[in-house]
Amino acid sequence: MNLFEGDIKQTMTSRNGIRDVSKLWTTRVIPYTFKFGDFSTSEQNTIRQAMYEYHARTCIRFVQRTTERNYIYIHKGEGCSSSVGQRGGRQDLSLGNRCVQKGVAIHELMHAVGFWHEQSRFDRDDWVIIKWQNIREGEEDNFYRYSEIDVSGLGVSYDYYSVMHYSATTYSSDGSPTMVARVSGAPSQFGQLSGFSNKDVVKLNRLYSCSK
Repeated sequence: MNLFEGDIKQTMTSRNGIRDVSKLWTTRVIPYTFKFGDFSTSEQNTIRQAMYEYHARTCIRFVQRTTERNYIYIHKGEGCSSSVGQRGGRQDLSLGNRCVQKGVAIHELMHAVGFWHEQSRFDRDDWVIIKWQNIREGEEDNFYRYSEIDVSGLGVSYDYYSVMHYSATTYSSDGSPTMVARVSGAPSQFGQLSGFSNKDVVKLNRLYSCSK
């Protein structure tokens, strides 16, 4: 099973970079806390390493929560999941046993700061072909494309290498590709877990008006 199958808590209309500014962390400072006893010191350090990537490449800062009302509550639930953008109050982010990896944490935190999956972009059909016949029954909604009214690409072209892109076989019924590239010379495999792509960083900085 792909780590990111069903990893979005369905609480708002899907898009890539959110247009609703009320869902941004307006101070660019995001308090967080770990559920007591869920993560070892080593696991906490792995998650913090993901946060440090944001610190190094954007103006977003994750800080240990003290008394802040709005914060991310990181716990070891079933699988990897997060809401998108600031929801208000305690906001759960799950990193289950298979999810405590730096790249996975970067992905889920990117949901939390305001991004949906890359293949949900309004222009995705210019870049990938969805193989609907290969998608597991009942999972088709994970491949819906959203209008430009709802989606902001933030002036950045489609990114096959985004940490927010599904793999080529996510939600496959039999291991066959659920997406293939439409563009000649494009990669056959999509997404990765090594960290931000360059375009991910550009979009984060544009969404949060960072000077980096």
